Amino acid sequence: MLTTGGPPRPPPEHGRSRVAGAEGPFGGRIGILRHGPVRYAMVGGCLVVFDTMVFMALVELGVAPAIAQLVSRTAGGIGAFVLHRTVTFPSDEHELGGAAQGASLFILQLWNLAVSPLVVVAAIWVLGGWIFAGKLLAELLLALQNYVLVRWTFRPRASDVSP
Repeated sequence: MLTTGGPPRPPPEHGRSRVAGAEGPFGGRIGILRHGPVRYAMVGGCLVVFDTMVFMALVELGVAPAIAQLVSRTAGGIGAFVLHRTVTFPSDEHELGGAAQGASLFILQLWNLAVSPLVVVAAIWVLGGWIFAGKLLAELLLALQNYVLVRWTFRPRASDVSP
C-alpha cells in the first residue's frame, strides 16, 4: 500500500462535500467541486442528457410529446433524488431526514409531472414546432425552478453551517 508518509488526514467537516474525486491527488479540495451550484449544473447536465434521450426516443417511436415528457421526467426524477442527495448537496446531516427529503422531492416530482408537459408543449409552440429546442428550453426553465427547491430540500442543519 502506498502512503504519503504524513499524518492521516482528518475526515471532512460536517456539511462538507464527500464527492468522489473532490480531493486532489496531493490533498486539499478541488476548488470547483466545492460549490453547490457547480455540482448542481454537472449532475443536472447529466440528468438532462438522459431525460432528453428518453424523450426523443419516445417521440421518434410516435409517442406524443406531452406523454414522452411524463415518462422521461419520471425516469430522470428517480436518478435526481440519489444524485442530488449524494453528489450535489452531500452532508452528514441534513435538516430534513431521508424520508422527509424523499417526500419533498416526490411532491416536487408531482409538480414537475403536472407542469413540465405544459411547459414543453408551450416551448415547442413558441419555437415554431422545433421539438428538440422546445424540450431544451423547457428543461432550462424547469432547472432554474428546481435548483431553488432542491437546495431547500437538502439544506444542512443550522448547526452545521459555518458563519
